[in-house]
Amino acid sequence: MSETPLLTQYKSLKEKNKDTLLAFRIGDFYEFLYDDAQVASKVLGITLTSKPLYKNHRAPLAGIPAKAAWQYFEKLVKNGFKVAICEQLGEGKKLMEREIVEVLTPGTFYHPDFSDETEHIFIGSLTALKSRGSIAIGDIGTGEIFLENGNVEELMNLVETYNVREVLVEDELYFELRDRYPLNYTRITSPLVAKDSMIEKICNFFGVPDIKIINLQDDPLELRSIFNLITYLEEKKPGMLNHLKTIKRINTEKVLKIDAKTAKHLELLQKPYGDLEDTLYEHLKETITPQGSRYLKETILTPPKDINLINERLCKVEFFVTNRDTHQKVREILRKISDLERIISRFSTQKFHVRDFLRLAESVKAYKEIQNLLGNEDLFAFPQISKDFESLIKTIEYTIEDDPTASPPGWVKKGVHQELDELKFLLSHSKEKLLEMERKEREKTGIPNLRIGYNQVFGFYYEVTKSHLDKVPSYFIRKQTLQNAERFYTEELKEIEEKLLSAEEKIVSI
Repeated sequence: MSETPLLTQYKSLKEKNKDTLLAFRIGDFYEFLYDDAQVASKVLGITLTSKPLYKNHRAPLAGIPAKAAWQYFEKLVKNGFKVAICEQLGEGKKLMEREIVEVLTPGTFYHPDFSDETEHIFIGSLTALKSRGSIAIGDIGTGEIFLENGNVEELMNLVETYNVREVLVEDELYFELRDRYPLNYTRITSPLVAKDSMIEKICNFFGVPDIKIINLQDDPLELRSIFNLITYLEEKKPGMLNHLKTIKRINTEKVLKIDAKTAKHLELLQKPYGDLEDTLYEHLKETITPQGSRYLKETILTPPKDINLINERLCKVEFFVTNRDTHQKVREILRKISDLERIISRFSTQKFHVRDFLRLAESVKAYKEIQNLLGNEDLFAFPQISKDFESLIKTIEYTIEDDPTASPPGWVKKGVHQELDELKFLLSHSKEKLLEMERKEREKTGIPNLRIGYNQVFGFYYEVTKSHLDKVPSYFIRKQTLQNAERFYTEELKEIEEKLLSAEEKIVSI
């Protein structure tokens, strides 16, 4: 028996993602098949069943509901697995087109509901030649990329210090490192690309004409580490990387680098045996915002050694200690500031909620409050907000409801779009309209228990019990026969149904 088109489609997608678990979307579920089903069932603790794919052939199956899928994806990734999310494109009775929209890996898993906002989710790309190497470390949740050069031991210390969750290494380097440094590696093929082609790809990715603009040197190891990182991210997160704009370097002349062992022995972020309590970070943590917590950790691991930077920070601390009222006002205003880095990331990765627009607007207003409060103090410098950004904030405040619903149509304020207002009015008053039609038909026909109902298969209908069928008027058109009743529609009811269904589609499109 030949394979069904669905199985052929599944195998084609799986062939391109051999090292991942393929979450194959079927209706309201993601399905894992064959060996993937065995793994998913065991790790997630869900039932292993089977699915008939063609005559006399059943494949092992483990399914998860799409609405709750991310909690299962998180568990799989935390257990070291990669997950390729395959979505249906369009609707219809024939075989639907499907494609991989995203691949979740330990170093690229980010979801606002399942990620600790105070933690970085780092992925690293390491290249080395003999004893010298370069590493690029990125966080797609915040859009940051760091670059560091040094010997391999120093770079591996950096990986451990920053708790890099996935390390990309080329084949030869993988075999050299895997036994010496037991980490979560992903093996990649060495790029057979000329240096000029690497530079061209990097410039195109960051949208710059010259690599110097993004703090990158014309160094083969640096270029390969960045090239490998962005190539991997583009493969796993297509269309979700617009927020990655530049590269930062750790300035060793101005900050002190602390290796992982020293950090543990000094109990900076965690104790030698992994305990997170009673550390320096926990004692100092009085931060209000998630980005403040992340910044505190970075500062503890790379404290300044430049005397000017140290004195500048001490002067700011002294200012707030001396001016208690101002200090308290700033802390209260900070509570209005959301995690802007992660919000921008959510916009880029299409995981945002409409409330993120409001959070962005409120955060900018709070920033301006702090700017007005401290703007006259020489200690503090505030970047100016561009006119385009000011215009965007005004548009958000004018357009989006103060308390928007989870889904359309309750996002946009009344008066912003005339057609949208009309469609929203139609939907919000549809129940009243249907009840009025039901009342009129009861009076006209004399059928006391006539009612209007709806289901997804037959749409809206008038239901009449068989004891009153003799009273059904000629303009009622039979739609469905039940054991004790008949269902009908009229041209008027059909017209209302078409308007309501098209209204929902139009609202989403607008």
